[in-house]
Amino acid sequence: MIDVVIKDNIIIVDTDDPVFGSLFKYKSTKGVYNVRTKKFEFKSVSSNIYDSCNKIGSGWRYRFKLGWGVFIINQYKDKIGVENISRIAKTLYSESYRTTEFPNLMDFQNQDVLHLLKYKYGLFSCYTSYGKTETISTLLKYLYESTNLKILVLVPSKKCKEELVKRCKLDRFNIEVPSKDGKIDLIVTNGVSKSKSYTDPVLLEERKKYLSTFDCILADEVEYVMSPGGYKVLDMCTNAKVRYGFSGTADKIGGKMINFSEGLTNVVTNNADLIGYFGQALIFRLATHLNVNMIYIKTKCFNNLIFEDSDFSNEDNVYLNILTKTWTNEEVCKFITKIIPYYPKLFIPVNNLANIINNWIDNYWVGKYRILLISGAGYIYYDLDGNITILNLSEACDVINQGLVDVIPSTSSGYRALDLPGLTNILLIQGKIGGVVLQSVGRVARGKVTNVVNLLPEVKVPIYSRGIWERSKMIKEYYKYCNINSISKDESEFI
Repeated sequence: MIDVVIKDNIIIVDTDDPVFGSLFKYKSTKGVYNVRTKKFEFKSVSSNIYDSCNKIGSGWRYRFKLGWGVFIINQYKDKIGVENISRIAKTLYSESYRTTEFPNLMDFQNQDVLHLLKYKYGLFSCYTSYGKTETISTLLKYLYESTNLKILVLVPSKKCKEELVKRCKLDRFNIEVPSKDGKIDLIVTNGVSKSKSYTDPVLLEERKKYLSTFDCILADEVEYVMSPGGYKVLDMCTNAKVRYGFSGTADKIGGKMINFSEGLTNVVTNNADLIGYFGQALIFRLATHLNVNMIYIKTKCFNNLIFEDSDFSNEDNVYLNILTKTWTNEEVCKFITKIIPYYPKLFIPVNNLANIINNWIDNYWVGKYRILLISGAGYIYYDLDGNITILNLSEACDVINQGLVDVIPSTSSGYRALDLPGLTNILLIQGKIGGVVLQSVGRVARGKVTNVVNLLPEVKVPIYSRGIWERSKMIKEYYKYCNINSISKDESEFI
């Protein structure tokens, strides 16, 4: 016996089949840092993709988020029955959808958007410079003007919000986000967990009622919407029957395609939460047009680095300790300063403003280079006299376009979503996952040529030395359809 009921975006499966649950279990590895050996050790952990399993009578009741609907059908199609399959499919596929192309989109963009509209759930993954924000704005305008859906837009950060709101205001869209008629609203998920609206019991109930009124969710940089705040919002959107997630790297770990074609692969299980809320990838586009130069500069600047046992003593801070000590070292800082003129508008993403970026600016760069600092505080511009100006997004883009910037250090606020014009050079010094590495490179991958600069130590630097080749492998895989060149340079070339 098997019976399927769908309620509040949850698939409820009642079955007496003892094998059913085993089809949805998997094993994953969890890394734990061993202070004694100074290495990460990995152990196997058993998990499953359903939210709960309860004994009922002689059988069991399983609850799955709706994003797993296709997977359930695929895994159990021989026993689930036509009626149950139809019940699940009805919640995942659109009964009617647009077939007319949008005049502002390119042919391939139209192909992708029209395909997406055939479904109610799905991920839209595309390379930087694809035109993701243009595509989201087009879809938002269509849903707003041509359907009766009430739409909630989710973004992970204020920077992402700024970019989307700016695009929607353009003449070809002319949409206010949020809209005055209440049909469109927008939530920045970063900070939701601490907001009074979500912590005060009375306000929380009001919030639940409000969020339950939305029919459709559009999530930009969706893998970063998957946060404690994002989960709170999504769980309250109980009536949102249409859910689309957009990103350049929906698979935050490796930037790979998330689909069910090979079952519970590592890519699927690593993104289990994301799939539950949004389903699998319907669109997955990789770049084909770029020339990617992987530049490795051999240098002695790391040779005097000395690491103490105390740098490794606290497993929670090992990465931060090593990162900070490496990139605040005087010889390292001097060499970075030396290469800036050779790579105009050099983008340097590093998520450490207080210790690393401020040290570079205050002690090595100010008065020597024109600097555009991007952080959670906004856009801060330093001219050659050291004068500081606070800019908005449009003004920051203007100084870049006008060639008035030599170096652009950025915290995580600049990694994602921002459309910064005319950048081709990046110094890549950190990152362990695709969501950081590929999104960072994506900021400079908008033209025909991208230069990814890596500093290659003569000595082994903990974490960093291994990271160089892990990042390189990730980039080469993501841009595998592009022309990739490996270029070796010596520090003597930089006077």
